[in-house]
Amino acid sequence: TELLGFGVPGPRVKTYKPLSKELTEKQRVEYFKGLAFLDPGVVGTNDYDALEVLEKEIRQRIAADQTYALDLKSGKKREIVIVMSDGESGNPQAVKQRLKNLRALGVKVVGLGITASAQSILFTYAPEAKVCEQVKDLPGVAGKLLEEYLGELSISNLEDVLKSK
Repeated sequence: TELLGFGVPGPRVKTYKPLSKELTEKQRVEYFKGLAFLDPGVVGTNDYDALEVLEKEIRQRIAADQTYALDLKSGKKREIVIVMSDGESGNPQAVKQRLKNLRALGVKVVGLGITASAQSILFTYAPEAKVCEQVKDLPGVAGKLLEEYLGELSISNLEDVLKSK
């Protein structure tokens, strides 16, 4: 997993945890502290900036490893991006372009709106979008979302995943 924050002070996108298998306690604490200090100068959600960072990272991996590109496109390898937001994107058109690019590479991108005020995520991230109207329900909604996409793993993919651990 990888953990990015957007709308944070300083850089428009901050990597709290680079792509790796574990999330340390230090990374977890730093991320939640970052949530408390969102940049007041950012109007709207700059999710498009985070998607741009992810697209660049994935394109770099593809350029370095054509097998990765083929595996990603065929579904043998999975990249699932879940964008969680409590509001409307500051640039829905930029988001839609990034979604088109990432999905064409074989990346599953899902928008998850948090609270009823995030209904616009259903249109911006369509058709892969859900809204969790009550924050208390977020763990269950996120769990079902992961189950929905990870539950599609085939036996051969499962063997690959288990070998990599």
